[in-house]
Amino acid sequence: MKLTTKHIKFLIKEELDEMTAQLNNLLQSDDDGLVLQGITLARDLDMPVVLANRPTRRIMQFLRTTNDPALLSMLSGIGNHEAVHASIARNQNTPVEVLRKMANDDAYSIRASNLASRSLDTYKAAFPGDDMM
Repeated sequence: MKLTTKHIKFLIKEELDEMTAQLNNLLQSDDDGLVLQGITLARDLDMPVVLANRPTRRIMQFLRTTNDPALLSMLSGIGNHEAVHASIARNQNTPVEVLRKMANDDAYSIRASNLASRSLDTYKAAFPGDDMM
């Protein structure tokens, strides 16, 4: 059997679709351990993380305390629950550009925007000479 480029693309797309479906199953699970595993897997594979439903307290605590700026950036996507955005806005490890986006973009909830603005103010006070603002 000769593999054509078209056939290879089809196989890759099929595998990616299956992997994405399995990742979504992990992220939407009722088991906190599976959700955390899905978040870690998505980060490692550089795939989008969408937590559309309100996460449990354990997941929220993880989001507030993680020190991985790349993960916090991934989780700041519009499709995530507003409680996820609020936890990210409170996390001191959230990149400044993510906080700036959350503070100024109307797509985020007022609560997340206010928390992001407050975090930016704290950052400005701590680093007054930083040109990133």
